[in-house]
Amino acid sequence: MVSKRKVLIIGSRGFVGRNVKDVLSTQYDVFCADKNTNGSVNSYCIDLLDKKSIANVLKEIKPHIIIDCAGIVDCNNKVMLNPTFTSNLLDEVVACKLIPERIIIMGSAAEYGIVERKNIPVDEETPLNANSAYGLSKLKETTLALEYRSRHKLPITIARIFNPIGVSMHPRFLIPQIIGQIQEIEEGKRKSLEVSRLDTKRDYVSVKDVALAIKSLIGHQPLAAIYNIGSGRSTSNKKLMELIINNSKLKSRPKIVELSAEEPPLVATRADITRIQQEFGWHPIYSIEDTVKEIMYDTKS
Repeated sequence: MVSKRKVLIIGSRGFVGRNVKDVLSTQYDVFCADKNTNGSVNSYCIDLLDKKSIANVLKEIKPHIIIDCAGIVDCNNKVMLNPTFTSNLLDEVVACKLIPERIIIMGSAAEYGIVERKNIPVDEETPLNANSAYGLSKLKETTLALEYRSRHKLPITIARIFNPIGVSMHPRFLIPQIIGQIQEIEEGKRKSLEVSRLDTKRDYVSVKDVALAIKSLIGHQPLAAIYNIGSGRSTSNKKLMELIINNSKLKSRPKIVELSAEEPPLVATRADITRIQQEFGWHPIYSIEDTVKEIMYDTKS
């Protein structure tokens, strides 16, 4: 009997990591490494600021595939630890003389930052102009990872994820915030909905589709170093709020208040996903409409 390939998912308890774990568990021998574990089988403690901790996990598991889903998303003073986490991990892969088949590092659309309108939809060759603390941290992380790929011939692939949405996404993001405001209206605690701008647009992609894209990246031999993972669609805050309102129990349409009078800067509002589609046949299968309904159903239950 041929044994399954061992996959190490770092950050398996996070939003993306959980979904990647669910998708891969039936096909691979999945091991999880997190700062805090629940004591389950194939679960390990790891501290990405402690190289000895990383080395211990790598030596114990000897994974064929490493998927790093760990990181800090909040735009606070800790966000610049993201490149440190990755450099520590890759340092220990080299030090342990590990020869994995694939190492997946999570990138972000925030790396593109401010873009020119002619570059929408953005492809992987679009100039990187990160302008937020998070975007700058991910850009530095990607740059470091590509240096390791070149210098040490590590099989690193960057999964540049746009705006993942789904059940149990962090409450700081827009969809949970709007749902929370609607709940407050239902409870009589507020009378209107607030949003920065109705014309702000983003490329929202189901986290389930993100997980399936990661599965495609580790199941083949990628030809490129970086792959955009998005829906290929641009959705405005106005459309997003309409979807949420229409799926709520509100009896009348609430007033929507825009908090900003300034036109938002143009960022990566739509992903060009041609590369991953043509090379692997991956394409998003979960619509934003169905994903929003699923999030709202989960919130109500």
